[in-house]
Formats: sequence, structure tokens, C-alpha cells
Amino acid sequence: MHHLPPRRIPRILPSFLLLLVAATIARAEDFAPLRRFMESSVEEGRVIGCAAQVTQDGRTIFLEAFGDVDTEGSRPLEVDDVVRIYSMTKAITTTAAMMLMEDGRLGLDDPVSKYIPEFAEVRVASWPEGVEPTTDTMELVPPDRPVTVRDLILHTSGLGYSFTVAGPLKAAYTSHWRGHDNLEAAAAHLATLPLARQPGTGFTYGLGTDVLGRVVEVASGQPFEVFLEERLFTPLGMVDTGFTPAAPERTMMIASRSPRDGTLVPHRAGIPGNNNERGDRLPLGGQGLYSTLADYTRFCRMILREGRLDGTRYLRPRTVRFMAQNHLGPDISAPGMRFGMGFALERPVRTSRGPRGEGRLAWGGAASTFFFIDLEQDVTAVYVTQLMPWDGGLGGEFSAAVLESLALMEPVRTPR
Repeated sequence: MHHLPPRRIPRILPSFLLLLVAATIARAEDFAPLRRFMESSVEEGRVIGCAAQVTQDGRTIFLEAFGDVDTEGSRPLEVDDVVRIYSMTKAITTTAAMMLMEDGRLGLDDPVSKYIPEFAEVRVASWPEGVEPTTDTMELVPPDRPVTVRDLILHTSGLGYSFTVAGPLKAAYTSHWRGHDNLEAAAAHLATLPLARQPGTGFTYGLGTDVLGRVVEVASGQPFEVFLEERLFTPLGMVDTGFTPAAPERTMMIASRSPRDGTLVPHRAGIPGNNNERGDRLPLGGQGLYSTLADYTRFCRMILREGRLDGTRYLRPRTVRFMAQNHLGPDISAPGMRFGMGFALERPVRTSRGPRGEGRLAWGGAASTFFFIDLEQDVTAVYVTQLMPWDGGLGGEFSAAVLESLALMEPVRTPR
């Protein structure tokens, strides 16, 4: 594995800019815990490469890449390489829905059937009490209430993934994109899948945000990808974000472990997500986007600044504060989970200087990408790699390393 050192400062930069960049890199040298985590992840073969960007008070204070872009080591990973962000798409799609809510074109408690008529006919999987759940014992019953837009955002719709639903439902939630080449058809098909539970009764991580993308499409009167481009990506300067790689030649390879010896190899099992059997790319709001560190950091900073960045407002402050609250009440089964509008609300991390990071907004993607937004410390942190299946341990270690690095940079308080 090749270790990519911190990016060098071009000699042609103007002197004032040279001083600015040099100051930022000097500050980054304080990030020893984060650097150790990233270097060791590459050296130990956990990932082929990884990169991270951390900002505080509107300035980038850490920006480095380690390792390689592919398993062949054809070149070092660069901080501006493109990655598939999978479920980090969800926060962006939720933001799009909240923008339409502010526009008065969508209501959180609207039934999904208002936008996708097929959802008026959804059914819930049910089994008699005390009977083993099987396909033969499964009954399909009407929902106690309609699935709402809020349910799609909070993962309380009953729509799951193949890995979050009961055994008898797994087949229904596998290969569900086959035969569909547009969001309208795909969302209509999802309405035929049995819901894993009654709407609004529990947290079931799943396909709801993909359906939300179709809701955004209908409510806005624009193709989903066009709405995102015009209302978010272009004004935010997210030039490398979209449902196809912006630059295939600088797109990181997705890797997985060889069942033979555990080494990292190109992921051959098929890339889950928005490809049907013809290779068409559906603009899926729950998992479809490619992006870069810089682009996703721009999005995070907009949320951190309560919906405004560089003079442009995207959301009202009260809307962002609403999104940052826990919306899983005691009547919803979600053990240990706190979830807002598009983000989990994380518990604090124990650092050498006490707990840090309480309530930070966070989530990750299937290829082991992660981010968090720490409102209290005015921090955003984005970590990218391309490793499947998802390694949740990397996200936890990344968050701990960032928060420990920040804690060590705090002035030492001496007792009076």
C-alpha cells in the first residue's frame, strides 16, 4: 500500500495564500489520533485507501488521503477522488423534501398516496401470535393508518431492506429494482412490497428514502436529479456530486474481502443500489449518489450554518433546528436509536478530556463512508473509503479519533 503524504503546497501560489494554506496544514499536524487511525487502517489492510476532511469555524483544519485508489495500487488516493456515498444520499434527499415543505408544496403528514397513488393499496405482513414467521403463515393486512412522508424520512414506514426484515420477507426485498428504468415505476413497485410492520410503530431501516425521492419529483414537478442539481448542487458548488461518477478516471474502486484469504479485492458480487439488469442508473434518493470530500463537506457546512452558506439560504434556521431534533418518540419501537430528519443523533464519545460530541448529526454509507456535524463544536467531519460490506467499526473509530484530536487541541485549563 502506498501512503499519500499531506498534499504539497504549489510554489506558484501567491504569498498570502501560501501562508494561509501553510497555517491550515500546520494546524492539521495536531490531528495525531486521526492520522494514526487512518494510517493504521491502510497498513493493516482494513481499507485500500481512505481520506478525510474536518472543518471548524468555517475553516478546513484537516484534509488528507492515505493509501491507494484501487487494489492494484495504480496510484495514490487523492482527496478529490470520487466515491459512491450510498446512504449518505439520504440526508440530501431529506433536505430536498424539507425545502419543498418550506415552499408549501409538500406536507410531512401528507399520505404518500397523495404523490404515489399505488401507496393507497399497501399491505402489512402479519403472523398469528406464537406462530413461527414463514411465507406460508404470513398474512397481508391493511395498514392501521396511511404511510406518510414523515414515515419515509424517519424509517417508520415499514419498508425495509433485505437485511432488516424478517426471513420470509427477504426475497421480496431482494432485486426490487429489476425491470424498472424510472422512479415512477420503481416507486410504484415498492408499494407492492409487504410492509415489515404497521406504519409509525417502529424504526425499520429501509427503502423509504428512495420513495421520498419520487415524492420530491412529483411535488416539485421536476425530475428528482434536476431538482437536486438546480436547488442544491449547483448553488452549493457541489460540482462532483450526481447519480453517475463525475470523473470515472478519478473514481475510487469498491473493494471487498476475499473469502479465500481475507485480502482486499475488487468487489465482484455486484454493486447494490440503483442498477437494474440493463445497467440503467435510477436516481435513488436513499443510496444513489457519488460525491467527494469537498462536495459533501459543503453540504454539511450548510446544515451546520442552519441552512445558509456563502450568502445563499437553502433552509430556514428553524427548519434545520427541527431536523436536528430526535423524532422517534416513546410510542415508536427504536431501542437506543435517536433519529432526526435525515440524520441520527449520536451519543457522546469519551475522550481523554471528557465526553465530546453529544447530539452530533451523523450517518454513513454502505461502502463504509461516514460523516458527522457537531453543532456544539462548530465542526463537520467527512470520511471516505470504498469497502463493502459496510464496516461500522470504521465510522465509530473515525468519530472517536476526530473528537479526541479536537479535545487535545483545546487549551489546557489550570486550576486556580
